[in-house]
Amino acid sequence: MSPADPERTSARLSRLLSRSWLVLVLLCALGCADEPVSLAPVAVCGRAAAPPTIDGNLNEPAWRNATMLAPFVLVATHGLPTQATTCRVMRDATRIYIGFDCSEAKMPSLSMATTERDDARAWMDDCVHVFLAPLDPRHTYYHFVVTANNTVFDERALEDGQERQPWWNADVVTATRRGTDHWTCEISILLEDLYEGQPPQDSWWFSASRAEHPHAEWSSWSLLNAGFHEFTNFGHLLWTDEPTVTSLELPAPFVGRNDYRISLGQASRSYVTELQVIRDFQVFPKLPLRLTGGASASYGYDLQEEGDAAVRLVVRREDSHDLLYASPPVSFSVPRVRGLVAEMGARLASASFTVSAAPDSPLRRQVIGEVSRLREETRAIGAAADRLSRSARVPRDRWEELHRRATTLAPQARVAELRGLLVSRGAGTMPSFGLGVANSLQKLSPQDVDYSLSDELQLRSCRQERESGQVVVVSVGKPVKGVRVQWTGLRGPGDARIDHDAVEVRRVGWGSTRQPLYQVERVGRWPDPLLPPETFDVPAQEIQPLWVTVSVPPDATPGQYTGTLTVTAEGDAPQTIKLSLEVWDIQLPLHGK
Repeated sequence: MSPADPERTSARLSRLLSRSWLVLVLLCALGCADEPVSLAPVAVCGRAAAPPTIDGNLNEPAWRNATMLAPFVLVATHGLPTQATTCRVMRDATRIYIGFDCSEAKMPSLSMATTERDDARAWMDDCVHVFLAPLDPRHTYYHFVVTANNTVFDERALEDGQERQPWWNADVVTATRRGTDHWTCEISILLEDLYEGQPPQDSWWFSASRAEHPHAEWSSWSLLNAGFHEFTNFGHLLWTDEPTVTSLELPAPFVGRNDYRISLGQASRSYVTELQVIRDFQVFPKLPLRLTGGASASYGYDLQEEGDAAVRLVVRREDSHDLLYASPPVSFSVPRVRGLVAEMGARLASASFTVSAAPDSPLRRQVIGEVSRLREETRAIGAAADRLSRSARVPRDRWEELHRRATTLAPQARVAELRGLLVSRGAGTMPSFGLGVANSLQKLSPQDVDYSLSDELQLRSCRQERESGQVVVVSVGKPVKGVRVQWTGLRGPGDARIDHDAVEVRRVGWGSTRQPLYQVERVGRWPDPLLPPETFDVPAQEIQPLWVTVSVPPDATPGQYTGTLTVTAEGDAPQTIKLSLEVWDIQLPLHGK
């Protein structure tokens, strides 16, 4: 289902999915803990000196002085699309005017099948969407679709968008033009068709979106998560005579030096523009920049933090701090390099300390040499990242190459730590595998390093409850062949026992995933099925989790229970993990009252 489908996008689904990680930033504070921060975009809808001619031409002077709504961000991921869209808005006493400029690298591939007014399939073409609500959009909002072929679909939506009225028609005039690398659209809507009685003041709910089919990109000026009809996430148009933001360039930032460009319309007041970085549910404002009406500025700022974040631009009155403009937050990601280097450095330092305390042997010297080599490679990656981050413009491909080197090295560092631990435990020859543990909430990929090197799996449970954890079989450099698993029941206080049949061990299988519309933690091989613990192999440099579940009987004596899980492989001595279960003096009911 296309997220732009006006008939199929469920209002209920939209309300649920509107609570994405970015929208949760509404709970954070800027300056004090009780001041909420809204991430809905805001813009002034200024008065037009003269109405534009609706002919698809956006080069008229009237459009150059209209407010620019930018940038459009992708539905769900909130990153920048490859095919950019800008939108401009203005008004006069009777009508609102909206102009779209839609970049398109594949103009011959535009979808333009519909030709009749109010064709319900208009959303299936390349098109733009406009949403307007003078009052609460939960009660009523108005929806307009204009295709690249200038086909118009309009409707009124009532009752949380669940009642659609496609037979409703407004006084709307539209025109489109198609060029070699973009297409444009002009829309003029009679305002009195959108309200009854006295026109509302202050602001209207508003959203502008685009369905782009050649690259399958659905983008919007509002922060949307599943579809264009998420009215709770619409932005706002302010009906004031303040100056408009006539130009805005806000590229997705990267580590190092970045900049944005902004132009204001003519006015006698002074204004403050501020760039805000949103990270981990907190808003970090950069140094504000003072601008007068009619001014243009290019402003540089520095970013050094890695990971996922978003950036947006706001404009306020200097005297009252009233918000006049807010762009949608643009999500971006800086691949972790220095963070991985720090983690690997800590692991390798631990490995060096552990193996240095072991008795001298050829294997000990071999592991010490391996750890030293990895520490040098890790330091070299970190030094290269520091040098690169201090440059004026960091080439993304060079940073991503450092990230690839770091992610390739991370499993090797973890294995070196495990090899050092095995040597410290008296291994005379290096086995093909080692063991670790993880809790049941961790989703481990085949090259994951987020497991513990503990030799004990600790579980806690009520009576009549099933509790799970993971034992991780780790290849220490070469393939592990013919792996088999055996386990015992658990011994508890006194003569208390949990039988062998109450302990279940299954092998975690992998499924292959692809990138969906929305943002996910990762794609590729993903742990999902639980398979019988038959004989299996572990490829070199990979891990194989084992899912351990204990079904605690309703009459189990409270206290500490222990057992063992033993892993064997061809050519290797058995290795054992202690299974530890603490049973609480609480019995879960089978049925609620």
